[in-house]
Amino acid sequence: MHFYPDEALNEQQVLERYQAARLSGHPDTALGWLRMLIAAKPGDARLAFLMGRTLVSAGRYDEAEAWLEHGLAYHVGRQPPATAEIRTPLCIIGMPRSASSNLTKTLATFTHRPTMELGFGELAPRIDVPLQDAYLKAFVEGRFACHSHLSPTKESLERLAASGVDKIFVQTRDPRQALASFHGYSLKSAEILSRLNHVYAGYSYLPAKEQVTLLARIYYPSLLTWLKGWEDAQKERRAGLEISIGRFEDMVADEARYRSTLADFLAVALENVPPIQEDGRRTPPKDEWRGLLAPQEQQVLDDRLNGIRSELYSA
Repeated sequence: MHFYPDEALNEQQVLERYQAARLSGHPDTALGWLRMLIAAKPGDARLAFLMGRTLVSAGRYDEAEAWLEHGLAYHVGRQPPATAEIRTPLCIIGMPRSASSNLTKTLATFTHRPTMELGFGELAPRIDVPLQDAYLKAFVEGRFACHSHLSPTKESLERLAASGVDKIFVQTRDPRQALASFHGYSLKSAEILSRLNHVYAGYSYLPAKEQVTLLARIYYPSLLTWLKGWEDAQKERRAGLEISIGRFEDMVADEARYRSTLADFLAVALENVPPIQEDGRRTPPKDEWRGLLAPQEQQVLDDRLNGIRSELYSA
């Protein structure tokens, strides 16, 4: 994908080309389109934020820091209405492919909040800690709805607690199905495929079962670690945080139970919690993952899941 500047394009068309380049894994091309937008609106904080995020994707961290610092004003200025019923920050952490982003958007609308993505090492590994803390401060003071796949490290939990976050809702999913869903999603994302091809040359051309077998070896263990880590963090109430855990499966199949969990977390009446409907992108048939792996590989996934002694999932 290449950057071909065309002054005849309007702002929306340039933005669409930027987004297409970013999603297809071509950050340098995306930067070209984004610079066109910034040239027309040099003081736009939202564009500065997008520039910072895109530079992070390109690995240009030193340049990204200044843009993200400028882009902080984009988040700080997005204050929710004064009539918002729930005043505390709404922090949603999700296992990848668990519909946590959909959950965050729904609850953000319900509680009259803008949304933001919050990350520490995940967002920008080399961005200075003071800048990350500035984003965290903006999230808490602005009462945003935050979405993240953050791992429950001691540092991350303590930073959240120190900044004023007191409760977190964690969305989980059977890690075996999350693996299958990630495989399907990766085939549609040029950015993810390019990373996988970098690790395993020719990954894109392997049969599906071989692709999933590789993912089971390099990606599945991280899902198990993530799941068990949040279960332990909840049990131990680490950093003094109240952690509530919901299951993707309940959201799809047992709405009453799921909405009850959310009502308890939000401290509102059950009838005030809107239904959270998954859009179908993450809901393949139950145990679809078994059809993507040979019997011996299926057993490995079962054994590893049972090995972590999860209270939410077992083979």
